[in-house]
Amino acid sequence: MSIEQAPDAMTITFIDRAGRPTPLSFRRYRFSLSEDRVDDLFSCRTLYGEPTLRFFNEPQSHASTSIVAVGGGGTSVALLKSVDGSLIVNWRSDSIALTLFVLGSGYRVDNLWYRYALVPAGQPAEP
Repeated sequence: MSIEQAPDAMTITFIDRAGRPTPLSFRRYRFSLSEDRVDDLFSCRTLYGEPTLRFFNEPQSHASTSIVAVGGGGTSVALLKSVDGSLIVNWRSDSIALTLFVLGSGYRVDNLWYRYALVPAGQPAEP
């Protein structure tokens, strides 16, 4: 795997055992009401006092409005480095709906955490 980063872009390239590269390109997230594609955005921030790389994973924006309600939501993946060097992955999906009537309003969050142990340098990863 390799990572190339410029001020407003990042490309992560995965290389299989045959040496074939598969690049994934991302744009730096900047808030914009006109953004209609959010599956190729990333942001760098601090989470729990540690640097975090966050990726957005939505093929389209989830904002909606009507006469009686407004709503939105999204999914993101955050990568953090643990104290022992392992990779911590947080997948989060949330949605909110607000109506003129409190009874119909709601907020939902799905939050999953994964931990991947550190692979020592020079040791091949198991298939």
